Amino acid sequence: MFNRHLPPITKNLLLINITMFVITNVLIYKEVIDLNWELGLHYFGFDSFRPFQLITHMFMHASLFDGGDGLGIMHIFSNMLGLYMFGSPLEERLGPKKFLFLYLASGFGAAFLQLGVNHYQFVGHSDSGIEGLIVQLSNFDVPMVGASGCIFGLLAAFGMLFPNAEMIMIMLPIPIKAKYFVVLYGVFELYSGVANFSGDNVAHFAHVGGALIGFITVYYWKRTTIL
Repeated sequence: MFNRHLPPITKNLLLINITMFVITNVLIYKEVIDLNWELGLHYFGFDSFRPFQLITHMFMHASLFDGGDGLGIMHIFSNMLGLYMFGSPLEERLGPKKFLFLYLASGFGAAFLQLGVNHYQFVGHSDSGIEGLIVQLSNFDVPMVGASGCIFGLLAAFGMLFPNAEMIMIMLPIPIKAKYFVVLYGVFELYSGVANFSGDNVAHFAHVGGALIGFITVYYWKRTTIL
C-alpha cells in the first residue's frame, strides 16, 4: 500500500490513522488508558468535552474491544480503503495543501453538524423528567471517533472532479458513475440519520456534514480557481 507512487499527504494520513489504531488497542489491552475516550469527540455540554477533540477524533477508530464482530477492524479498514482509493487521485489533482485542507475541513464539518444534531436532540428531550434526562445523558456521552467525515468529504470531491469515473458498490455489484454514487450514498446517509434506526450507533449526520463541506469546498474552488 505504501509504495513510492502514493502521494505524501495521503500516505502520512494512512500512517497516522493506522499507528493511532495500533497504539490505542495496545494501551486498552494493557489497561493503561482508553485513548478513544480521551481523544474521541464528546458532546460539548459535558465535562468530558475538550476542544482538541474536534481534531483528534478524526484519527481515532473503534477498537478491537468495541462491540465485537470485527467492528474495530471493519471501521478502520473501510475508512483507510476510502482514503487510499480517493486520496491519491484527489491529492494529485488538487495538490498537497488543498488536499489536506479538504480532508481536515470535511472532518470539522462532520464534527460540527453531528454536535449540532446532538444538541437539538438533547434540548428536545430536556423536559422529559430526571429519568428521561439521565437516559439522554448516557446516550450522548459516547465519544465519536473515526475519519468517516473526512472520507465522505473526499468522496463528494471525487464525484465532482471525476464525475464519470465508474465505481462499484458492494451491495450492488454493477458499475455506477461517481456522480450518481455520491448522490445515492448521500441520500442514504441522510435518510439513515433522520430515521435513527434502533441499535444503529453510526454518526450518519457526521457523514452528511463531511460530504457537504467537501462539496462546498470543491464547488468554491471550481468557481474561483482552475483545478
